[in-house]
Amino acid sequence: MRATRRPAGRDLGLMIRVHQRVVTASDGFRYPLTNRFFFLYLLLAWQRRIPHAPDDGFVWCDLIRRLPYWEKNSLQSIGKQIRRHVLQMEQQGRNMIESRERIKGPFRLALSPGAIRFDVAQGEVRHLLDKTLSQGPGRPEDAAALYDFVRMMCQGNDAFDAGELDAALGPYEKALGLAQTAEQEVTALQRLGRTLERQAQYLRARELYLRAVRLQRQHPELDDSTMARTYLFLGWLEYRQENFARTRDHYHRALNLARGRHDDWLLGNIFNGLGLLAKREEDFQEALTLLRAALDYWCRANYAYGIQAAYANIGMVYKRWGDHLRDHHLKDQAHIQYRAAIEWLYRHMDFAASARLGRDRSLPQAVLADVHLELGETDRAWAMAHAARETAERAGNQLDLADAILMVGNLHVTAGELERGRRLLEEAMTRLRQVGQIERAKKIGHQLGTLPKPTPPRSCVA
Repeated sequence: MRATRRPAGRDLGLMIRVHQRVVTASDGFRYPLTNRFFFLYLLLAWQRRIPHAPDDGFVWCDLIRRLPYWEKNSLQSIGKQIRRHVLQMEQQGRNMIESRERIKGPFRLALSPGAIRFDVAQGEVRHLLDKTLSQGPGRPEDAAALYDFVRMMCQGNDAFDAGELDAALGPYEKALGLAQTAEQEVTALQRLGRTLERQAQYLRARELYLRAVRLQRQHPELDDSTMARTYLFLGWLEYRQENFARTRDHYHRALNLARGRHDDWLLGNIFNGLGLLAKREEDFQEALTLLRAALDYWCRANYAYGIQAAYANIGMVYKRWGDHLRDHHLKDQAHIQYRAAIEWLYRHMDFAASARLGRDRSLPQAVLADVHLELGETDRAWAMAHAARETAERAGNQLDLADAILMVGNLHVTAGELERGRRLLEEAMTRLRQVGQIERAKKIGHQLGTLPKPTPPRSCVA
């Protein structure tokens, strides 16, 4: 490809004053720029400044067209306008823009990264360019890979949303291999990690999330919401392994990064996680307040998966509240909370069915079985416990499968079928140990110790 001649102003430095929308050379020369060209210089300066910049800091016309004031221009028109600007600056000995081809581009600032300065923090520059940079470099030769990446991500998302975790793994792994930008790679790492976490493959999930964190630190062009999502997923991973202090730390990191941003999906997830922590600490009113906030955010985001999760989590708060009252011998008050739990858990199931959502989790069904058992509604408890086990087996969700087996085992014990109940409780205990739920496994071990010992068979003497 043919390159333009050496820019005349490349030995100078460049200062970009963001709020004034002014670009000046280090010798004091002020570039006569319209708003349109100010944003061009801002983008070119950003791409030149960031470490490991894609395409060596060159920017294609596809990306420039996403800038403010450039949106209505054709690619050829963009190239021609930049070319006219370059010629004007060359006549004054002030040109700092170079290109591989004069009209088609791509274009970049012919300055070393250290010669470019902003008068604001990098995060503020990124915020101005957020919509543009989030779309990737827009190189024509990346089109085929982009199409394949999108296809694999969509296949993975469809399988995940249908509750088919095994089927989601392959497409997500292929998408990761097809990623052409840091943003695409982080997105694929997050989705693949989340699927592995659901399958209790915690070590692999953690490796992927930490890889995403490292990648984001190497690429400051990725916005704070992207990093916040990774911390969110790390928090959920720690929660599943009962590392609650680290869970809270990750959620607070995510909240600090998300604060002030209009990312309802992300904020809904953060408040949902904080609500679950409050439930564990038996601060039930606080848990309900946080979960209602999550529901509000997810409704605005039109995130059906989150809405049904909020319904389920609110139901499980009422269930835990009922257990707390029961343990304090407040039976009537406990039953009020159990009825509220049933209302919200069935609301969750009805909504999931109407929205045609798959079930990658069966815990709400297992909790419903437990509530019905507390209320003496054993037939409903049996039906829901078996449904929970079938859902967990179909989804491949190992933690929920352990919970469902535990519930079925408890039902057998309640029915007086002690030997069968014991076997199921032992299986649930083993599965919980395998997925890192050590404290819960210990509680089942204690429960087993309280069951009557099996009577050994009487020997026959000939």
